[in-house]
Amino acid sequence: MQVDSASANNSILLDAVCSAYNCSNKIGETVQGISFHRVPASNELFNDPITSSELLYAIQRLDFKKSPGPDGIHGQFIVNLGSCATKRLLHIFNLSWKLGRLPRQWKTTIVVPIRKPNKDASCMGSYRPIALTCMTCKLMERIILRRITSHLMNRNLLPQEQYGFRKGHSTIDQILYFVQRESHRGSVLSPTLFSLYLTGIERVVSPCQIGIFADDIIVWDHNSDLTTLNDTLEKIQHFADEHKLAFNTTKSISSLFTTNRHLFNYQPKIFLKGQLLEFTKTPTYLGFTLDTEINCSKHINRLCEKGRKRLQLLKYISGRDLGSRCRHTQDHLYCSYKANP
Repeated sequence: MQVDSASANNSILLDAVCSAYNCSNKIGETVQGISFHRVPASNELFNDPITSSELLYAIQRLDFKKSPGPDGIHGQFIVNLGSCATKRLLHIFNLSWKLGRLPRQWKTTIVVPIRKPNKDASCMGSYRPIALTCMTCKLMERIILRRITSHLMNRNLLPQEQYGFRKGHSTIDQILYFVQRESHRGSVLSPTLFSLYLTGIERVVSPCQIGIFADDIIVWDHNSDLTTLNDTLEKIQHFADEHKLAFNTTKSISSLFTTNRHLFNYQPKIFLKGQLLEFTKTPTYLGFTLDTEINCSKHINRLCEKGRKRLQLLKYISGRDLGSRCRHTQDHLYCSYKANP
């Protein structure tokens, strides 16, 4: 059932956003005490008002199952807005777009710490902060992101080495990019803006090679002389310092990939920020377990072991009598495993 624009729910949405602007929720009215201005730009991307089709596109791709932000407005509520309320929401977005201002609540987040798998619960570094922002803010960001992405792709402004958060590029593409090289011899706007901010790092690694997926970076070199690789890491650190970025040496590792069995136990001395990086023979990169000879055996074995454990659990549950034979329960369990491989 759609929520009509005259209903109390629509009033909640409009009042919540409009009050942050100190503006009326009626279409066509302006912000009190603030003059409109337009930032000069030759590109229509930054001048054209947001259209109803852009808003509809963003709403259709809204994950309404996610938790609401500080304004308490749930995604399911926005998905079921009526046509009149959608027009008013579009008016609010264009108001923000023209003024270059955001509602106060859009600038705040609810941060929820989620403990990382197999990490010490008493250590602060074991938690990953998850930020909950307003659903209306996510809609606005998705619209802007679509415009920015189109601009970046049409003008080829992102380096080929950056695979993160790009249409047609995935973690598998980045892994294959690395493995193929070795075989011949491995907020909505924030990810894209960060990728753009990181552009240029690929120019400082020559003669080494680099692969980037968002903020996951891998650097490699075929030269047996470690001086080249260590010098490259120094240049990367200089780039990071200039851009106010910080690499986490405790999460950075070094590895050696070779078919020469005489070097099987060799551990190269690789340094970052003056610290010797931890060495591992089977690193995990973007969820893929690499091995010394790049034959994928470690990753395949890990997947088989994970599948074997889940199969044993399914067999156990399906063999019990207390509600376990219920087709509904088994379907839910199967879907849970499918959604979380």
